[in-house]
Amino acid sequence: MLAKGQSHAPPAGTSALANRLKAALIAEPLEDSVSHPCEAVIAEALADSAAAASDWLSELILGDAEPALAADALLCAARLPDLGGENWRASLVSGGLASDSVEVRDAAAQAAELWGEPRMLAALTAHEEPIAWISAYIQSVVKEGEKGLSCNEREA
Repeated sequence: MLAKGQSHAPPAGTSALANRLKAALIAEPLEDSVSHPCEAVIAEALADSAAAASDWLSELILGDAEPALAADALLCAARLPDLGGENWRASLVSGGLASDSVEVRDAAAQAAELWGEPRMLAALTAHEEPIAWISAYIQSVVKEGEKGLSCNEREA
């Protein structure tokens, strides 16, 4: 989570969007199952230009942003189920899992669970997590996801 007064350099040309997102994250912490103002910032950016917003979010989450900002942005993005297409979402999760930051890897695992698509399970399964509690969480997400896929396959 970002602390008041932290500052981050946004990608070129997106300073207003980055500042709005950062301000929303500083003003109000992310809480599970509670809507957050950052979702509206991302949704507005997508409405203006889906491709540009997707590129900007990818750069923010997978680039050199402060890990707390990247993790929070990824978790906000994961609250938008139709964001960017499944391939794009899977690349965010895979990239997040490859991060050096424990915070970003945890956020990537949570995003994979929220999106819950087959490609997310593949990304989680392919990842070798060195931190025990994240590894256990990933294994539980994969196990639950596989159960869900099995149920869906039987219904089809």
